Amino acid sequence: MSRSAAHGILHKVPKSHRYQVSPKGREILTAVLAAHHGSLHKLTQLAA
Repeated sequence: MSRSAAHGILHKVPKSHRYQVSPKGREILTAVLAAHHGSLHKLTQLAA
């Protein structure tokens, strides 16, 4: 968890043992999930 927090993906909720996804982290996670669920051919077409 601390590595993700160090990269700005998560941030710790004060006075608790919880973490929340930061806005930057939400963008990163959305991109990773889209890439994971997409096909290479489709991703190549979208990039071109």
